[in-house]
Amino acid sequence: MYHRVTEETPGTVSPTLNVTPQQFRNQLTGLLSLGFECWSLRRLIASQREHRAIPPKTFAITFDDGYENNYLNAWPILQELNLPATIFVATQYLDTDQPFPFDDWSATGSRNVPQTAWRSLSTRQCEEMLEGELVEIGAHTHSHQNFLSRPDDFRLDMGLCLDLLHERFNIDQPTFAFPYGYSSPELIDVAKHLGVACGLTTRPRRVLTGEDPFVWGRLWAAGQDSPSMLAAKMSWYPALANIGKPILTRLERLTIRKNQQSRL
Repeated sequence: MYHRVTEETPGTVSPTLNVTPQQFRNQLTGLLSLGFECWSLRRLIASQREHRAIPPKTFAITFDDGYENNYLNAWPILQELNLPATIFVATQYLDTDQPFPFDDWSATGSRNVPQTAWRSLSTRQCEEMLEGELVEIGAHTHSHQNFLSRPDDFRLDMGLCLDLLHERFNIDQPTFAFPYGYSSPELIDVAKHLGVACGLTTRPRRVLTGEDPFVWGRLWAAGQDSPSMLAAKMSWYPALANIGKPILTRLERLTIRKNQQSRL
C-alpha cells in the first residue's frame, strides 16, 4: 500500500505517507530480485474466487487517494518494470488544485513545496494511465470520509463515486478500498450490494486462501523500508498479528517514532 511518491523538499518537513521515486524503484526491483512476483489486483481476486493457486511470494501494488505524483513519478517506474498497479481515487477531488482535506502533511498547500507533492490526479491523467492498460483506477469513495456507523451516507457517497467512474472512464464494478481502511460488516454489506469487486482494508495482514476479498488487508510500504524489510513484513507481520496485536502495535509505533525522529 502506497500513497505519495514524491521527492522531499530541502528545508521542509518530510511528506507523510511518502516513498521517494528512487526508493519506490528500489523497493520493487528488490522484491523482484528476491523472487517475488507482482500480479494485478484483478488477477488476484479472480484467482481467489476461482480457487486457482496463487504462489506464496505474490503481491499487488496499490495506491490510496489519487495523488498526481502517482502519475508523474510512480507510473513511469511501473512502465519501466512492466508491473501492474491499482490507484484508488477519491473522485470528488479529481481535477482540483485544492489539497485533499484529509491530507495530514503540514506543508500541503504551501508555496514552499511543489503542488505535485499534494495535488490530486486529473481526469486526463487517469485516462492516459488506463490507455496504457498497466494501471487500474479503483474506487475510494467520493469524499473520503470515515463512514463507520453511517451506512446510508456511505451508500450515497459511493453512488456518486461509482457514477463518476462510469461516466468518465466507463468503469463498472471497480475494485474498492475503504477510506482510512475503516470497515464494518454493515459497510461491507453495502459495498457488496453496490457491486464493487472487493473491499480492501489497511490491516497489516496477508491474504489467506479462500478469504473473502472484502476483508483483505494490506501491508504499508514505508519510505524507510528496504526490499528485505518489505519481504519480512509479508512473512512475520501476519504471524505477529496472529500471536497478539499489542506486539505488532508496539513495533509499528516504534517504526513511526523512528521515522519522525529522522525528519527532525
